[in-house]
Amino acid sequence: MMCVYARLPMPLFSVVKSEKDIEQLSLRFPVKLRTVSPLQCVFDSVLMDMPTLRRVLNEVLQSYEKVLVWEVNGTKSRELVTLVSASGCVAITQEGFKDDVWLQQCTPSIEKYARDFATIVMNNSGFAKLCFNKSPYSDQLFLEDVELGCSLVDLNAELLSAFSDKKLLEECVRGGERSCKRPVAEVRYGGNERGYFVCANKDIKRGELVFEDEGRSFAIVTRPFVDRHWGEEEKVTFAEYAWPLDADGHVYAIWESDPSEWRPINHSCDPNCIFDEEHSLNVIAARDIKKEEELTMDYSTFCDYRMRPFSCSCASECCRGLILPDEAALRKYGTHTWHRRPPIPPAKSV
Repeated sequence: MMCVYARLPMPLFSVVKSEKDIEQLSLRFPVKLRTVSPLQCVFDSVLMDMPTLRRVLNEVLQSYEKVLVWEVNGTKSRELVTLVSASGCVAITQEGFKDDVWLQQCTPSIEKYARDFATIVMNNSGFAKLCFNKSPYSDQLFLEDVELGCSLVDLNAELLSAFSDKKLLEECVRGGERSCKRPVAEVRYGGNERGYFVCANKDIKRGELVFEDEGRSFAIVTRPFVDRHWGEEEKVTFAEYAWPLDADGHVYAIWESDPSEWRPINHSCDPNCIFDEEHSLNVIAARDIKKEEELTMDYSTFCDYRMRPFSCSCASECCRGLILPDEAALRKYGTHTWHRRPPIPPAKSV
């Protein structure tokens, strides 16, 4: 499905789950098959006729719920094996007869497919091997097979050489270094009185990115759902930690199921972290921050009236004392806020 959304040139295929699906197959031979999850099982054989396909599918469906069947060329004379890096760079080799004209003709299209595949399917991480081939029914290129997370150790010498010539090995090393890069901030525990807080792992310059939340997945919930279905303890937690996604107090972002993603950042009336301009979800440094310094934000920039008011002890010159949604405080930050307009107070009951 993700390959379809990445607009790769897909062969005709079918998902087979039952004997009925087998009888309704209208694919042209030869075909290949694999389980819907490539992590379960891959069948490398090419099947040339319906009786053989029917027999194999009946056997496979005894162990697996779904099987993917798709049309292939069946020969390697025009096959182009492509190694794709996290950034979408490619190294292409010809498996069969060396046809430079065919390679030059296909390279621009493959490079575009690779960029889209790296972004949409790979999420710009790791590598993949894509096998393109000439359609047996036209002069068009189509995707014949995919191998995600392929090992460089298993590559043939020709493809590995092409990969090296494209300087993709250096890119892999840089990617590994980036993935192992120490995060800008970390969570620490300050004892029963202070609790958890977030501090800087390094010196951070003013305007430098601290938390990259644009494009990140959030767990979300609506307030009516919480009011109707959650227990009292869960509602207390919701009031303390949920972030509103609108000024109407209807949709909220809540804590992730993975504790490593939790961010117990404390309030300050003079914070060293703010949202980036134009009401971005990203958080940047409001001023230079020293390593080991606690990271803080002004809760008025992202909380609404569901937040319980609390007494602030930040001791800054501009400390407001009692913290609650504050339109004046919100205006101070301009577009460096989560809210695009002041949150709406709840209607008073008559």
